[in-house]
Amino acid sequence: MLGAGPTAVPRATLRIPPDVDLEYAAQALGAEVTERGANLALWSDTGLVGTVGRQRHDDVWLAPGTRIYLDLLGDRRGEDAAAHFREVVLKV
Repeated sequence: MLGAGPTAVPRATLRIPPDVDLEYAAQALGAEVTERGANLALWSDTGLVGTVGRQRHDDVWLAPGTRIYLDLLGDRRGEDAAAHFREVVLKV
């Protein structure tokens, strides 16, 4: 969405504000809750690291750029994607 990052994501993560029930969020997204084979993970953002300071891009709310960068670093083999994101989006 921001012109950087991986082109294929095996599982995306959405940080949900802690006052929103994850099952409610899943229903609102039309997602089916499953224990295996998920391609979307919903995380309760109890530390408010991805929902406070969020930014709107087109019609979608995104976590702050630094949070996206840190999450990319945490992904398996995400160092290259994080470096690209840092250069293209964060301009660092």
